[in-house]
Amino acid sequence: MLLRSFRFLNVRIQPQSTLAAVKSCDEIPGPLQPPLYKLRSELKKNFGRGHKMFQEFHKEFGPVFQYKIPIASMQLFFICDPNCLEELLRQDDKHVRASVPIWNDYRVRAKQEFGVLTADGDNWARMRKIVDKPMLKPKTVETYADDINIVVGDLLDRFKRVRSPDMVVENLSSELFNWALESIGTILYEKRMGSLSDIRDPENDKFIQSVRNIFTSTVYLFGLPPMLSRFFMRSQWKIHEEAWNTVFRIAEKCVTERLEQLKDVSRSEGDEVGIIEYLAERMPLKEVYANITELMAGGVDTTSNSVQFLLYEIAKNPNIQNKIHQEVEENMKDNGMVDLKNLKYLKASIKETLRMYPVVNNIGRITQSDTVINGYLIPKGKMVGYSPYVLGRNESLYEEADVFKPERWLRDQPGGQDKIHPFAYLPFGFGPRMCVGRRIAEMEIQMLVSQMLRRFRLELVDDKPIDTYCDLVISPAQPVRLRYINR
Repeated sequence: MLLRSFRFLNVRIQPQSTLAAVKSCDEIPGPLQPPLYKLRSELKKNFGRGHKMFQEFHKEFGPVFQYKIPIASMQLFFICDPNCLEELLRQDDKHVRASVPIWNDYRVRAKQEFGVLTADGDNWARMRKIVDKPMLKPKTVETYADDINIVVGDLLDRFKRVRSPDMVVENLSSELFNWALESIGTILYEKRMGSLSDIRDPENDKFIQSVRNIFTSTVYLFGLPPMLSRFFMRSQWKIHEEAWNTVFRIAEKCVTERLEQLKDVSRSEGDEVGIIEYLAERMPLKEVYANITELMAGGVDTTSNSVQFLLYEIAKNPNIQNKIHQEVEENMKDNGMVDLKNLKYLKASIKETLRMYPVVNNIGRITQSDTVINGYLIPKGKMVGYSPYVLGRNESLYEEADVFKPERWLRDQPGGQDKIHPFAYLPFGFGPRMCVGRRIAEMEIQMLVSQMLRRFRLELVDDKPIDTYCDLVISPAQPVRLRYINR
C-alpha cells in the first residue's frame, strides 16, 4: 500500500502573521510535466488511474504537491492531511469550487445557463438556497420514499426476469445506470421514465451514454484551454459537445412536458409541489432547465457505481451480508417498508464503501485569500484540491485501510475505530457546496440494498478481485458479476 508510510500530522494552515517566514508556492515539490508533443501519449498511458497517480505523488512529494499544466497556465495544489483540510474548508466563506473550463465554455457557446453544479459567486448562492429545500431538507426527501421503493421493486422484478440459468445478472452496470436514471427521473419529473421496462425508450439510453461521454471526454480535454482543445482534440471536443447537447435536450423536453401538465393542475395555498414546480416559481425558466439537467446527469453514474462496489463487498463478505439482512428483517414496518432510521450497520457499510470507493477522485476550492499551507504561501485565486480516495486509503488515518470493515464506523461495537478525524472522510465535499444530491442518493442506496437482501442472497461468480477505474468518477474496472439466489 503506497500510503502506509504517510505521517502528515505536522501539516497546518498558518496565520497570516507568519507570511514573512514562509516559502513561495513555486517551491512546492511536484511531478515534472511532459513536453507538449508527449502530452497525448502520457494522457493515454495514465488514463483511468488518476486516483492512483495521486497516491504516488503524495508518497513521493509529501502532504502537499503542485501539479502544473503549463499550456493551460494552471498551477494546482493538492493536500492530504485532514487537519489542514479542516482549516482550509472552514475558512472558505465564499465556497468557490474549482470550475471545469470546458463545461463553462460549452454553456457560454450554447447559450445555456449555469446551474448549481457549475455556477459560482452570488448567482450560485441564490440558486443553491432554492435547490437545497427539495433536495436536502430531510422531511422533504422523506416524501420521495414511496416512489423510490416502487422503482426498487421494479428493478428487482427485472433481475428475476433477466437472470441466467445460473442466477447471474449480466451487465449489472447497465441495469444500475437505468435504475439510477429511473429513480432521479421519478423524483424530478413525477413520472416514470420507462428505464426498467424490457423495451426502453431510446432517449434514456442516449442520456446515460451522453453522461458517460461527458465524463470521459472531460479528462482528455481538461489540460488544454477550451479554444486549444477544440483545435487540437477535435474528435474529443465533438463527443463532448454532442453529449452536452443531448443531456440538455432530453432534460429540457422532460421539464417542458411537466410544466405543460401543471397548467391544468389547481393548487391550494400550502399544497406540496414537485421539484420542477418549486423551482419554476423561484427562478427563470432557463435556470430551471440548467439545474434540472445537472441534477439529472449527476444522479446516474455516481449512485450506480457506489452500489456496484457495495454489492461486490457484500457478496465477498457473507458475514457482513448476513448482518445487514438480519438488521433489515428486524426493522420491517407493517406496510412492508423498512425503517431506514434504524439500519445502522447498513449505513456503516455504505460509509465504508464510500471511504474505499469514493464517487470522485478530486474535490477542489479556489482560495479567496493568500493562505499558508505547510510553510508555503498559496496566493489568492489558486485551486487547492484533495482526493477522497487518497484520504480513505491512508493507513495513518484508518486501521487496515484496504480492508472493508463497516464496524470501524460503529464505536460501540467490537472493531469500532475510536478516532476517525471528521475531515478524513469527505466523499460528498463539505459545507454549503456539499453534494446537493447526497440525501437522495443515500436513501436510494439504503432502499435498494435492504430490499435486495430480503429477496436474494448474493454470491460472487468468481474470486477475481475488482480493481478501480477513474475518469471523473471512480467505477469498477471489471464487470461486477454476482449470483442472485432467491431466499
